[in-house]
Amino acid sequence: FNTFFNETGSNKHIPRVIFVNLEPTVIDEVCADTFHQLFHPEQLISGKEDAANNFA
Repeated sequence: FNTFFNETGSNKHIPRVIFVNLEPTVIDEVCADTFHQLFHPEQLISGKEDAANNFA
């Protein structure tokens, strides 16, 4: 269980994950969602512009 979750000082468990997205609006939607308390703000990383013009 502790492999996938971190336990906070108040005995809450948060997912051990980092979300990275180049478009800040996607991360903003996660922060405004009803489950925003599941994620620590330091685990949400966004860029300053979208990646619409990036092609592999």
